[in-house]
Amino acid sequence: MARAIGAVNRALGRLGGTVLAVGPGRWGTHMASLGVPVTFSEINHIAALCEVAQMHAALTPDISLGTHFFGELVEMNMLYFALFPERPGNRLDLARLAAGTDCLPELVPDLAPTMRPVLRLLRADRLEPDGLWLAADAPEQCVTVGRR
Repeated sequence: MARAIGAVNRALGRLGGTVLAVGPGRWGTHMASLGVPVTFSEINHIAALCEVAQMHAALTPDISLGTHFFGELVEMNMLYFALFPERPGNRLDLARLAAGTDCLPELVPDLAPTMRPVLRLLRADRLEPDGLWLAADAPEQCVTVGRR
């Protein structure tokens, strides 16, 4: 999974644009059972990273705050936020994301067949005609992604 994300990251780096990565557990972990074991160079072209603090019903992993990996995100001025699906006010519309057209086959065709069940690449302009916006207020610890 991490190497596939790295391949997508490199392809996105060539295209430019703004990328929000959303995924389960702690990113940058060395244990795939706790999250996504990417290195920073495998996500260095994204603008924002959202860790969903839930792997499955029986496991809520720690998030990256305070880790060396988190320090790299901060140094590169990358927006980081965590989403806790079980907390009031936190919402992730997985059905809407699942309904979006997967652009992975267009961007990295050789990855698409093996990664289709676990990795999706969605374009904001295909989810919403006018795209999406992301607003973050760090002092209030509030992030919103929505329609323009």
